[in-house]
Amino acid sequence: MALRVGAVARNAPSSCRVAYAGVATAGDIVRRRVACRVASQPREVVRSDSVQSKLTAPAAAVVQLYRYPGLSTSAATTLLHKAQAKASDIITSVDGEVCFNVQLSAPLTPKEAETLAWLLRETFEPELLTPSTVLLPGGPTQSVVEVGPRSSFQTAWCTNALSICASVGLGKVVRLEQSRRYLLTSTRPLDADDKRRFAAL
Repeated sequence: MALRVGAVARNAPSSCRVAYAGVATAGDIVRRRVACRVASQPREVVRSDSVQSKLTAPAAAVVQLYRYPGLSTSAATTLLHKAQAKASDIITSVDGEVCFNVQLSAPLTPKEAETLAWLLRETFEPELLTPSTVLLPGGPTQSVVEVGPRSSFQTAWCTNALSICASVGLGKVVRLEQSRRYLLTSTRPLDADDKRRFAAL
């Protein structure tokens, strides 16, 4: 996830301009106050009605949004070699995506949903944020393994993400964690031990 934190973002939602000094990733996200103020002129943003509809759905307590791809070509190659060496040598390819798990105390308004979607999108590739996964197993030789924090444990990444959300008026977001989903293709179906070893990498 790349939350924008600390100069003024040019493509922020029309009702809110968020100050940021760079892009903070899961490993190095920094705690900074995010200033939100009313913009004098509306600004064009890349909209995703399906993403925002999911965030405003009445029954949505926990919303999952996705960003694909979650691995660069070089990272996928490195992970594949590691998986073949330490998990199972029958794995032939690895693909990945990021999953954002958003816990809400109440459905967001359309304006709040627009702001949260803007925070979660990549700066130069906003269309990569989607409401549904693209990693769907195509048969018994494909498996999806999801790796993320335990439900009972709030990560430091989540703490900083919530601080940013609170600073832009997203108090309904009570937890925000990211997990990674991997689509593994193998020469035969992976068993539970193979998947556990991969998840431990």
